Amino acid sequence: MSPDALNSFTNVPVFAHQLPSDLVRGLVGVFAGFGLNLRTSASLEDLQLHLSDVPESLVFLLADETVLQQLKALSEEANGARTLLVLVSEQPLAGPLREECQAFPLVADIWEGPGVLAMANKKCRLYLELLQRRVLLAKEEQMLVEMAYQKDRLLTVLRDGVLMITAEGYLSDLNDFALETLGYGRENLIGAHVSRILCPPDSKDPLLDWCEHPLHTAIVTQQDSSIGDTQFWRSDGAGLPVGCELAVMYPGQAPEYLVVFQDLSIRKAEEQQLNQLTRYDPVTGLASISLLRHFLLKAMARALRNDRRLALLYVDLDDFHCINESFGRSGGDSLLRSVGRRLKNCIRTGDMVSRHQSDAFMIVLDEVRRPNDVEKLARQMLKNLNNPHDLSGVPVVSHASIGIAFYPDGAIGIDELIDQAKEAMEWVKLHGKNGHHVHGSDEFTRKHPNGKLLTH
Repeated sequence: MSPDALNSFTNVPVFAHQLPSDLVRGLVGVFAGFGLNLRTSASLEDLQLHLSDVPESLVFLLADETVLQQLKALSEEANGARTLLVLVSEQPLAGPLREECQAFPLVADIWEGPGVLAMANKKCRLYLELLQRRVLLAKEEQMLVEMAYQKDRLLTVLRDGVLMITAEGYLSDLNDFALETLGYGRENLIGAHVSRILCPPDSKDPLLDWCEHPLHTAIVTQQDSSIGDTQFWRSDGAGLPVGCELAVMYPGQAPEYLVVFQDLSIRKAEEQQLNQLTRYDPVTGLASISLLRHFLLKAMARALRNDRRLALLYVDLDDFHCINESFGRSGGDSLLRSVGRRLKNCIRTGDMVSRHQSDAFMIVLDEVRRPNDVEKLARQMLKNLNNPHDLSGVPVVSHASIGIAFYPDGAIGIDELIDQAKEAMEWVKLHGKNGHHVHGSDEFTRKHPNGKLLTH
């Protein structure tokens, strides 16, 4: 569920479990004012099944003598950071029971007494806003996990020296090759200022020298940069000629900078490969998002100059988390590489496909003549992706939702074009998945299991 959808409160699932019918009727009226539908669950198992599919939910639960057992059962299925429970009791709960209920992280509030509908009118919007904040926090935590995973991969996969530097210039991590080349122990450099290795031992003012270093200029401007030939200083005071590349990690967040360096006295022959490692996704080998944005900027300029249009496709795999759960991270990476190859085989030489996020890809189609050609290509992509992928000898079928946006038809810039393609993809997610949708269009096509194409 996207934050935009939560903003309008139109897609938040609301459940009522074992509530009296008069209270359910009252809650229906309250949530109808928000444009929401109240769902009732016939059994605890039915509610658990719903929460496992849509954890961003608001649930009203009757607080009876079995409520603690129900809370324990729900906590096994629901994500505590993205589900809110409101306990409803016609009589005040006993002190110990009330304290035990409040101890569950899923419980947002307890309603006691006959005036529960008055509480609903006052509090339900607050619950929805709290749920929105919790979903955003959960997404941020997930993104931090993904960022840490990417960072670990860079530190272990790259066979050059790797430094991770904060915006203030402190070393937050580095790989074994960098330690061996510089002659330091890890405890000597983690948390130290980068001027320790960039400035000569006899420097009278290392911080001032650091401010004049080209690496500092690149960090201040927050731009990917090729530092070229420069010099580091080893622990024994000897100079080390190196070639450096800097890439901005996680732009828009608390920025961190990836510095990859080569020992030019030993590895000068591998200088050309360095550029590729910093500009391509390490899992799939596809273009990085920064490289795609650079390509897209040039393509948009050509489209305006030649009075042509271009298309941006946002491809998001459906239920990708099931692959990671079944086959592990390595199986998920294998599927991503297979999907990337198939998408790349569908496009022309002058187009570009990039891995955007963990299970999302973006494709730029340059100089599109007819929008129908793009939709035809999207159907071909879905057909190719629906063919089984081989994961360690196991055939696995992947589905995807594809959003399409055109420039300069609707968007006026890169970010707006990406947002439109993503919105179109989310439209597909809400209407059955495994299909494509053009932003601004009411039509939707998806592939039916029997192989036919259905139009809604």
